Amino acid sequence: MEDEKKDLQFVNEQIVKPSRAKRAKRIGKGILSAAGGIFVLFGILFVILFSLGRVNLTEKETPEPTYLTLVPKTTAQQETTTRGKTDPAGKELSAGQLKELAQTVNRCLVTVRCYEKKPTGVDSKPLQITSGAIVKESNTILILTDYASVKKAGYIDVVFSNSKTAAARVKKGDTVTDTAILTIPEAQLDDGTRVTIDEAKISGLQGIQDGDQIIYIGNPISESRYIDYGMITGSEIIPVMDGQRHVFYTNIALAGERNGFFIDRSGKLVGIANRQADTEQQKIISFLGITDLTDAVERLSNGIAPPYMGIYGLQMTDAIRESIEENIEHGVYVMDVETESPAYVAGVRNGDIIVAMIGQDIYTPRDIMTALQKLDEGDTMTLTVQRPESDGYKEYEISVILEGKP
Repeated sequence: MEDEKKDLQFVNEQIVKPSRAKRAKRIGKGILSAAGGIFVLFGILFVILFSLGRVNLTEKETPEPTYLTLVPKTTAQQETTTRGKTDPAGKELSAGQLKELAQTVNRCLVTVRCYEKKPTGVDSKPLQITSGAIVKESNTILILTDYASVKKAGYIDVVFSNSKTAAARVKKGDTVTDTAILTIPEAQLDDGTRVTIDEAKISGLQGIQDGDQIIYIGNPISESRYIDYGMITGSEIIPVMDGQRHVFYTNIALAGERNGFFIDRSGKLVGIANRQADTEQQKIISFLGITDLTDAVERLSNGIAPPYMGIYGLQMTDAIRESIEENIEHGVYVMDVETESPAYVAGVRNGDIIVAMIGQDIYTPRDIMTALQKLDEGDTMTLTVQRPESDGYKEYEISVILEGKP
């Protein structure tokens, strides 16, 4: 484990409450209302895309969803092709090739079972079932999963691809990204399991395009592994706490709970199921680009909580400049500050515009993510903000003591 970074020391500055805060709050509400309208329009368009996607991927062209027993059985391979982006050799992956690829990647994935206490018999039922991906397999097995499922579990075990089980514990979890790392001593595994499992290979987001073939593997309904196939139908960047995330939409129907992973045609993990999607409006499953979570996963793997600030923001645009009647060149407009978060405690307010962090100019929410990645829990970070006053926007510096989100 690398040594933690030295704390940065800055001096807190008193800030006088501005009289124009109410106008900034109204602007924030207007921006949120406009954003809501955009998302409603996107929802209508997406339903159309979804329907078209299903037309392009008919039953005859794509493998049917399958439930895998954890000891894969040999089945006949259907050699029809699916539509999608061709590989570098110019060949489309057939249904049989997709199934074979899914079986190979299955070695990298596990079923995670969460209990109130250690089960005492075969009739013991888990409180929660989710999926995990093996991110390290030597000495100590490290498994990436969602934090919400394992956070309150009194006992956790995982089921590997050969049906063998092992007890696991949460090494560290993060509420902001909803990710956790489970740990299992390698000594708990028998020789057969050691040679069966494999580390998941992670892929970047640069090459992902609409129309790409995609494989979904998860545990949406039960302990049995579920696999479905489809294509990417669209993507967008959405604001999240302290940054932004890439969300990719598919034409794969939602089968139950939102968990599991998405694999590209090279057999690499590109995404983790988006658990925050609106299940009432979206009956398909989307995923978050996994490389957006790389910093959090690395920290959690080392038992370190990622720091958080607690703000939701939008990149400055001409529309925002027109609304606030100020020509502020760059920054992130603060739409909301989470109550009792480090930013809230330090005095960051709705309507503030963050123009710099630790001396670096801020242009987008991703810049905030990048700045936080250079810091640790307990560090003091200096924000430079533009704040509305009665005679215009004034610049302030605010010191924020970063914490790990409980």
